[in-house]
Parts: sequence; C-alpha cells; structure tokens
Amino acid sequence: MIDSVLLIRPYSISKKEFPLGLLYIGTALKNKEYKVKIIDLQDDPSREDEIIDIVKKSTNLIVGITGLALHYRWIKQFSLKLKKVSLKTKIVVGGHVVPIYELLLLNTGVDYICIGEGEEMFPELIDKLNKNQSVETILGIAFKNAENKVIKTGFRPLLKSFIIPDYGLIDIERYLIHPTKDFFFKNSPQYRAREKKDDKLGVIMFSRGCVGGCNFCYRHLPGFRQASVDWSWNHLMLLYKKYGIKYFRVDDELFINDPEWFDAFYQKFIDAKLDILFRITGLRVDLINDELLKKLKNTGCIAINYGIESGSQTILDKMNKRTTVSQNLEAIKKTLNQDMQVMAYIMIGYEGEDKKTLDQTLNLLLESGLKPEYISIFYTIALPGTKLYRDCLKNSRIKNESEYLEALAAHVETNQPAEQRYILNFSSLSKNELVAWGKSMPYILKIYPRFSHFPLISGIFKKVVYFIFIIKAYIKV
Repeated sequence: MIDSVLLIRPYSISKKEFPLGLLYIGTALKNKEYKVKIIDLQDDPSREDEIIDIVKKSTNLIVGITGLALHYRWIKQFSLKLKKVSLKTKIVVGGHVVPIYELLLLNTGVDYICIGEGEEMFPELIDKLNKNQSVETILGIAFKNAENKVIKTGFRPLLKSFIIPDYGLIDIERYLIHPTKDFFFKNSPQYRAREKKDDKLGVIMFSRGCVGGCNFCYRHLPGFRQASVDWSWNHLMLLYKKYGIKYFRVDDELFINDPEWFDAFYQKFIDAKLDILFRITGLRVDLINDELLKKLKNTGCIAINYGIESGSQTILDKMNKRTTVSQNLEAIKKTLNQDMQVMAYIMIGYEGEDKKTLDQTLNLLLESGLKPEYISIFYTIALPGTKLYRDCLKNSRIKNESEYLEALAAHVETNQPAEQRYILNFSSLSKNELVAWGKSMPYILKIYPRFSHFPLISGIFKKVVYFIFIIKAYIKV
C-alpha cells in the first residue's frame, strides 16, 4: 500500500523561487493523509544520493517529479537510476516537460505522466494503484499498457479554485532572500529608503496560464484562470503575517488580466493600508494605461517586466504576439514616467529575423530610453509544446527529438552563455551576426545618445561598433 510520496524538483540554473507546483500537489496529498516529503534539487543539488537512499529503503513509496523540457535528459538518467534501486517504485512526472510524454514513457523509467494539474489526479492515481484498479479511467494521465503502447486518457477539467499551499512542507527560510539580492529592489529608491537588515523577499502567484498564443511560448494547458480575490488576499496575508514577508516578486505569467479582479484586490490594499513593495515578472503591454499604472504604484509596485520581444512588427506578427511596436514603446514610457523600473525581454533570431528587423529593434530600444542593464536578450529556442517546436518536427528541422532535447539540456545545465543555446538558427543571419548584435547593443545604447543629433555620425558609429563585435564573434569561433 502506497502511503508516502516523495516529490522532487530537478536542479536548474534559476532564480530563487518556491517549488509552487510541488507545494500545491504536496498540500493536496497531505490533506488526504499521505506522508509527503519534498526534495528540491534546485535549492540543494547535492541531495540526489538522499533520494536514492529513500527509494532504496521504502516499500510503500511513490515518486513525483516536476520538470521543464530542458530536464528531459536528467529525468531520463535519474529515473532509470531509481528503477535500478527499486523496480516496483512508481514514478510520476508532470510540469512543462509533459508535451513529450511519449518520449518519457518509451525512453525513461517514468511510469505515469500527469498531463494536467496534479492536485486531483495524483491522489486519484494512488487510490487506484492501492486498490489494484485500472488507471485508464483517470482523466489527464498518460502511461504504457501491457503491450508497451502509450495510452493517453481524456482531458481533465482545469481546477476552478486553488488551495493555499502548505509552506510547512519546505524550509521556507531557504527560499527567502534579502531584497538587495534582487536587481530591481537593489536599484529601487522606494526600497532603499526603508531598507532593514532582516527584510525578506518572497515569491507569490495569483493566477495560472495566459491569454496569449505566442508561437514560441510553451503552453499545454489552455486558457487563463484568475484566483478569487479572497484566495489571493489570504495567500498574501499568510506570507505577510506568518512569515514576515513584506517584499514580493509576483511571478504570474499574466498579472491583472481581469480588471474587475484587480479593482477589488486594489481596494483591499487601500482598506488595509498594506505597506509592501513588489515587482511584476509578467504583464502584457496591451493592458497598460495610466490609471492602471497609478494603482500599481499606489499598491507598492516598483518594477514591471514586459515581453517586448522585437521592435519589428513583421517579427511580432510572425510570433503571433498580438501586440504592436507602438504598444511596446508606449508601455515602457508610461511605466518609466510613473518612476517604476522596466525590464524589456528581447528575443532575437526568430524566423524572418534579418539586419532590418534587428535595426528596428535597436531603434525601439534607443527611443525607449532604457539603460542596457534593463534589457534582457534571449535567443529563440524551440521548446516542446510550442507551435515553433511542432513546425520544426513537421519540416524535419528537428530530426531526432531525444537528441535535440539532450543537446539543449547540455547547454543549459552547464550555464553556458545564452547564445550557445541557439542550436537551431531560424533567422536569415549567421549565428555570429546575431551574437554580434546582442553584444554590441549595450555599447550602442550607452554612447549613441551623444551623437543622436548628428545622423551621419550616429549611423557610422552603430556600424563600426557592430563590425567590431562581428570580428570578435568570428575570432572566437
């Protein structure tokens, strides 16, 4: 009889964040009176041997692993290692890696894939296994049958309400950092004016999903769901009152998509006179207006990250971004005018990218007034679950999925420069030309304004700087 669950998050080079997916599932399982243990290798990658030892000694255990597509190689290797220790221990995998569920089931030691959300599915799976009943009636899973054929069951309806995660399942203090270790808080006059030695910065989310349909963006669950105002407030108050967290990173993919929700949540802030500061990691530019920004500032927002992606309307349309260059520029300027910081995410090397589109992106950044340190460049990567990835399979740009994912994992796990992850070139430029643009951009942004009133000189300056980095890129090769 399974009565214990070991939940694992693999290691990845990432910012400090709660293992929220595992916390939600762990809380649901704990509420069903299962014994739950979370081991987060992202927090401490040295605990792999501890996991193996637990599996070796346990006779009533099931293992759950959450992962990104970039964890495919690790999941493959580690699940097979666990099976060598205990063949009968069932392994369940969920998270962003699930679009490649067939690869996982056929090439690894994984027994079940959670296609949807796990809060209801996982307890139901354990119940079926304990009763020796067929799992085919469970919605939202994939598995191999006796004939080694992959079976995917029907779609499990998405949760309409969420549970408050039980932070007692982790050592929460290990996930809290001093705000000055966060770039935006460190550079925030609002925060530095009130800085204290024992301040804590934590992560919170108020929604799941996104309304966007960007071709490069991972999405295997449809739609967007906003948590209720009461749930959101209670979650915030739990972290604020019980754990003394007054500074937050709001990690929603799409914050405040629902204006009515935000108005009600905003009123709770005002009524409670809540004194916190926070930054937002995901907000669409087409939602921005002056009134919204003023409310955000009034509630303590110090910074917003925008997925600008490109200054070329051609590229934005190819991405199915459903935004315009003018919306990108307006959102940046309006936010800066409210004395909030802006981080612009830029993706280069997408299909159709050429010198003209890169120049349009550079012009957008120059006009925005952003400093180079507030611009984050990403190179286009085809990830499972995206239209871009599916297209790569159709046109045989990706010839072997397993080899492609393992190669991608190798570049990420070793923390190589971002350009090394650009292993498929979608643009009409060479990789060296793209890298040269990315490396030259900060220097151009810093110095270009001095010559902006002299078009001839500024134009020559841009070309010279770019040429220098082209030479450097080729010399490195």
